[in-house]
Amino acid sequence: MFSVALDFVSVHRGFWDLNEESERALFAATADLIIAEPRFRIPTTFHFLVSADNPRNKMIHKIAAPAYQGRSSWPTFNVEFADRMLDYDEFSGSDTYRACAQGILKDIRTATEVHGGYQELISEQGLKYRTWAYKGAVAHSWFPRFLSVWRRAYGTPLLRWND
Repeated sequence: MFSVALDFVSVHRGFWDLNEESERALFAATADLIIAEPRFRIPTTFHFLVSADNPRNKMIHKIAAPAYQGRSSWPTFNVEFADRMLDYDEFSGSDTYRACAQGILKDIRTATEVHGGYQELISEQGLKYRTWAYKGAVAHSWFPRFLSVWRRAYGTPLLRWND
């Protein structure tokens, strides 16, 4: 029997406190479950999906983006997942999740370069949604956060603004 977190945010007063051994254990059990389960991942990538299922219970999600609440990859979720992995390694004094965190960030970078921007959602096939609502819906608010987590994971900035 595993103890896992159902929500990556609401564990300790709204955020993980990986300074605490019990929360590190809970995070590790949750992360290991997600990493090991192929239904949570776009094949051959480190793009993790929102869920293993695809609930299509709202009309707007059926029309606009069929997998919005399920089998889609959100950059915000993936960047925060990578950052929590780096937190875990920092507080545990290990390199347990660094390679996976770097893989997540590398695949986000690749998708951003291939698609000319990273949409709010990437489909379970790793493609941009081309429905009427998401044809031009590029998410930008997560990008500065992505850059800071990239720097933390790789020890060097992805972009050099002054060059």
